[in-house]
Amino acid sequence: MRKLLIALLVTGVLLLGAGLTGLFLSNENRDLRDDYTLEELTENVETLLENYSESLKISMIYVFEDRDPYFLITEVDTDRGAMELRASVVTGQIYPDRSIASMWNVKYMQRMGNRRIIGAGMMGGYYRDFDFDNELTLEEALERAQNYVTLKTDGYVIDKTYHTFYGYYSFHLLNDSEIVGILRVNGFDAQVSFSRFNGTLAEIKK
Repeated sequence: MRKLLIALLVTGVLLLGAGLTGLFLSNENRDLRDDYTLEELTENVETLLENYSESLKISMIYVFEDRDPYFLITEVDTDRGAMELRASVVTGQIYPDRSIASMWNVKYMQRMGNRRIIGAGMMGGYYRDFDFDNELTLEEALERAQNYVTLKTDGYVIDKTYHTFYGYYSFHLLNDSEIVGILRVNGFDAQVSFSRFNGTLAEIKK
């Protein structure tokens, strides 16, 4: 019960924070359609990014045949990963990618003053104060990722493309030279999480 209450509290704080700051576009006054174009959705994401004090940009767009497009957001000054977002083709709404990324992102997704949330859910929630820099090096994260691929997949390969976020690292996993998902390694406790693409990836726009 205590674990459930902590998870609900964390979720409530995040939703409240997003609502108060207006960082995510609301469904109110939006037409329910199924034909929002990629250009329209990209404009919505760019409008969202204007709300941040940091200078942010869209670095990559993953276009799926039957799923909402995925937007990789990076910092202009550092080229470091900032956020992983999705855009609904039905409502035009921008929302965090439904993966562990929103929980592990310690700078942009889960700020509460000087306290950063780095874990919550069925395994319980826990808090920790720290700087934005990952404690795990890229080499250590890559080693963790390779161990996971070796033990948990059937011949998948880690692509040379990677991104360093505030709180974690992300790597593309390939199967027969095709990207099948994103593997993330927590930058503090070295947890590994693999998100397989549910839809058919049509192209990646850079």
